[in-house]
Amino acid sequence: MTIRTIPSLQPNLYEEDYYLWIETTLQQIQNQDIENLDWPHLAEEISKWALKNII
Repeated sequence: MTIRTIPSLQPNLYEEDYYLWIETTLQQIQNQDIENLDWPHLAEEISKWALKNII
């Protein structure tokens, strides 16, 4: 799977285009670009995943 380079820190990307937010976040994690991650939404998604799959 090829992920195109996507400008980071697009305002409201999480709300406007969830799939693009996922692609962007994945690319940032793979590139270890921790400064540009959308930490609040990433934490929310991990929490939701944990509640659904673990608890």
